[in-house]
Amino acid sequence: MRYRIARGVPQVLVQWQGASAASATWEDTAAFRAKYPAFQLEDELILGGEGDVMFGRTYTRCRRARDVRRAQERAEQQARAEQGPALATSHDSG
Repeated sequence: MRYRIARGVPQVLVQWQGASAASATWEDTAAFRAKYPAFQLEDELILGGEGDVMFGRTYTRCRRARDVRRAQERAEQQARAEQGPALATSHDSG
């Protein structure tokens, strides 16, 4: 079973019995549950009353360990580059 949010309204893709997959229709989840209360949707999150796990939440991508490591390496290289000229001038004056 597939779900989507269209204009803020949760919808479920319904393949009607005896019809082809190409004729499946998107139905508002609330209206579908009101019309067919005994029908068991495959996704228990919708029936649990709590909604889809991403409904009303902002998605933020977690950074991969590789990206975190590379960012740290770049910061260290930049710090060394900034310290490099300062160390060179202190050795020249001594």
